[in-house]
Amino acid sequence: MLVNFNVERLDKLLYDFYRLTGLTVSVWDAEFRQLSYQPKGMRGFCRLIKSTPEGAREVTLQLDPALTPQQEIEAAFRRYRRWTSGREKAAARIAAMERSLAASIVM
Repeated sequence: MLVNFNVERLDKLLYDFYRLTGLTVSVWDAEFRQLSYQPKGMRGFCRLIKSTPEGAREVTLQLDPALTPQQEIEAAFRRYRRWTSGREKAAARIAAMERSLAASIVM
């Protein structure tokens, strides 16, 4: 699939994604050439991870050819929001269970 895009608009979109999620994001072409990334400059944590054999591995994401790049990003945002919401709900449930357990142990 060939896609033409405006690099400046892509950079802005990736930067917005980074600011909203705090996640580093990059776009690669089919030949594994990096087209764009945000934030510019690798963070210390990312440098540390990439210095390990596991962190240096390449990951390929399957994109839905029926979706536009904008729709792909929107779908990623929805998945991220669902994940963070689920994580927060799970943490609240764990805290409530710990309080209940602690109350039942008190003699």
